[in-house]
Amino acid sequence: FGFGYSLAPFEASAIMRYFGDAFDINGEGWYLGYGLGDVRANFKVGIPIVKSTFAVGFRGYINIPIGEEKYLNLLSLDKDTIKKVPFATQDPTGGKGGIYRPFAYKVLTYGLGGAVSLQKYPLRLNFETVYNVGDTAKGDEFWQFGLGLLAHVGIVKPYAEFVYLKPVDTRYTDSSVTLLTFGLKFGYPDWHFDIALEKPLNYNYGPYGSDYVNLFKPDWSIWLALNYTYEAGIPRIKYGDLIAIVQDAQNNSPIQNASVNLKLEKANLSQTTDQFGKFEFKKIPVGTYTIEISAKDYQPEVRTININEGKNEVRILLSKIKKGTITIRVFDSETKAPLFANVILFKDNVKISENKTNEQTGTIVFKDLEPGSYSFRVEKEGYNATVRSIELKESAVEEVGLVKIKVEVPKFVKLTGKVVDAKTNAPISNAQVVASGKSTLTDQFGIYTIDSLPLGVIQIGVSKEGYQTYSEVIQANVEGAIVKNISLTPIEEKPKTGKVVVSVVDRETKKPLMASISVPGTNISGTTDNNGAYSFEIGPGEYALNIQPNDQSYYPQIKQIQVKVGETTTIIAELVKKEAKIVIRNIYFDLNKATIRPESYPVLDELCQLLRETPNAVVEVEGHTDTRGSDEYNLKLSQARADAVKDYFIKKNCISPDRISAVGYGETRPVVFPEKSEADYQLNRRVEIKFKGEK
Repeated sequence: FGFGYSLAPFEASAIMRYFGDAFDINGEGWYLGYGLGDVRANFKVGIPIVKSTFAVGFRGYINIPIGEEKYLNLLSLDKDTIKKVPFATQDPTGGKGGIYRPFAYKVLTYGLGGAVSLQKYPLRLNFETVYNVGDTAKGDEFWQFGLGLLAHVGIVKPYAEFVYLKPVDTRYTDSSVTLLTFGLKFGYPDWHFDIALEKPLNYNYGPYGSDYVNLFKPDWSIWLALNYTYEAGIPRIKYGDLIAIVQDAQNNSPIQNASVNLKLEKANLSQTTDQFGKFEFKKIPVGTYTIEISAKDYQPEVRTININEGKNEVRILLSKIKKGTITIRVFDSETKAPLFANVILFKDNVKISENKTNEQTGTIVFKDLEPGSYSFRVEKEGYNATVRSIELKESAVEEVGLVKIKVEVPKFVKLTGKVVDAKTNAPISNAQVVASGKSTLTDQFGIYTIDSLPLGVIQIGVSKEGYQTYSEVIQANVEGAIVKNISLTPIEEKPKTGKVVVSVVDRETKKPLMASISVPGTNISGTTDNNGAYSFEIGPGEYALNIQPNDQSYYPQIKQIQVKVGETTTIIAELVKKEAKIVIRNIYFDLNKATIRPESYPVLDELCQLLRETPNAVVEVEGHTDTRGSDEYNLKLSQARADAVKDYFIKKNCISPDRISAVGYGETRPVVFPEKSEADYQLNRRVEIKFKGEK
């Protein structure tokens, strides 16, 4: 019986044993010794030097004398032989009991020793030496040396031992003893027992010569040891092995170098799959765990697994991440010519790629991109850089028009207003308002504000899910704030469209022209036919119609159109040549003054609309008189009247001040000379609008 505690590398225990010993004397019979042994307290320290291969240890013990000082029991199995044992009332074993193993000592004894262990599975070789301190006169103080070899063969472990016991003082005690033992150890989870055959090689039991005691020298012995171990209060930990393979979910091919993380209670275990996609975790406590698997170009996998005793085989399938592309085309916002520019791509605000666009096409393609949030920055010397965001699913195409940096000091306006529902007049929040490349969202009251917009032509686009897209082009000539309230028309459940028919002709000759037609904010885009005609259908609303002539000698035009459901809107775009002149004869002024009379407004307003629709044109207002009056007077009068027409156009926001000038020529450029009639005078009194190029 015993109890103990072990905590690697230390072990302590206390045991009490009951012994039995039997022997046979040739010609005499069998004799039996039995009795309660002393209490032995043990301690042991083991230190591994080479993991699982080589170790050294130290142990000690104390024998506390509480056992019976048992004489050799002379109860013979054959009672007749008892008479043949001399000194039957004496203790031939010195009061210890037993022949080969002491049962009990009369005094406190203790021992110290060391051991060396070598193991190469399935064999283990042990060497041990012990020095026992006790009663020298009785042979209790001795050296003991042992060498053992054990083989692990399942529950049966055969072994062989060599033991040499050397008393310190042999004058009154036994001589040295050498024993050779061959045995088998049988082991179950709790029960253990040994059976062995022991052969003495040399010995001399008894303190005196054969003259005093009839010595017996057994040639061999058999002994049996039985042990039962109960681990009180300490449950046995059960373990299992996890063996898994990671494969491609589509073709079942193994995935090499996948990272595997097994989350235990107090730590995490990590591994990487081999060339066969395999990984193993050995000796994992039975239970439920979370395992994470990730591999390049695959969706990460997190799953819960149950580890049972023994082998646990798992197959894990990973799905590949779908890759996409981002195509970016960079061009000059004015000329539409492709640009050779630098493009930097970011993912989650981290730079992942940088390259140049193609010089001929202005395009660049980023391939093999995982779905997610991206942004990019386009840079080119002499142009304003542009930054945009993309939510990539499969593929995306972005058109980027770069704006040239102007040398002159820029002037700006602020655009503000309110966006409401066209039917209910209720404010619309979170509507996207875009003006000249800048965008914002309306607040809860439908209010929007966009600062720092450059003077000139401003294209406005407003969009909101559930509403028709709104677009308009306005002219901003003066710094300050422009208030633009916008009504969005809700989209009907079954949206209907209107038809737009566009006819493009020369303003003077009325001949058809080829041109590209587009509507900003929509996917409407096309080219007129040989008759200068192009038609399309679009939802109801107000739109800006861009007309870009194929013949670069004409100005492009932008027309505002109103589209109604089920109706056809006909647009005749009369394009003006870049060096054209428009003669205006029906402009009336007060006598000898530069004040424009109201009956002239319709003619000027018609020209105003033409100037608005030709936002890039640079024009000159020329004033001419007849020959009546002095040259000086006519020159001043013509200049004043030309300025009056120019100011009218600027005040009406027909054209920006930097694109219009006025010159008075007096009577220096008559159409008819000399005048012979009032009709001739009328032909010479005129205002001409001269187109002089683009800006």
